Amino acid sequence: MAAQKFDSGFGGGGFGTAPVMRSSGATTAGEAADAGGGAISAFGAIEEGQATANTLGFSADVATQNANEATQAGQFNVLEQQIMAHRAIGSMNASFGASGVSNMGSSAQAEIAGSVSQSELDRLNLIHQADISATNYQNQATADKNAAENAITGSYYNALGSLIKAGASAAAAGA
Repeated sequence: MAAQKFDSGFGGGGFGTAPVMRSSGATTAGEAADAGGGAISAFGAIEEGQATANTLGFSADVATQNANEATQAGQFNVLEQQIMAHRAIGSMNASFGASGVSNMGSSAQAEIAGSVSQSELDRLNLIHQADISATNYQNQATADKNAAENAITGSYYNALGSLIKAGASAAAAGA
């Protein structure tokens, strides 16, 4: 049983005042509640940081997968474009031959050279687009990984702050 302190209720026990008994156990219960609340807040802060980090880690993994897919899609598109370009140039050669135009004539060579040049520009454009897309996904993955690390670090600071605040409240209640 906690010790009882006598208090008149008005600081001097003057005429007409009733004595009040206060238990020092109430202060101890308040200190325990402050400490318990601080511990729960600290645990919650760490759990929240970990949950955020897990979500961001998943987002980073998805962005990395998307970067790989963008690169593979770009390679496929380049291959598809090259096949179509070779078919078109072959068709041009066949058309020139069927119409009696020599493939060695300057007009035919210029037409074929133009198609080859356009084909190369298309190929380079597809590679560039795939690189941009993959780089954007990689940048997102890096940002998400950094944010995940920061979420964990921040959660520890929040937990520490909760514990310090609980300690200060408990100390103030005990004073």
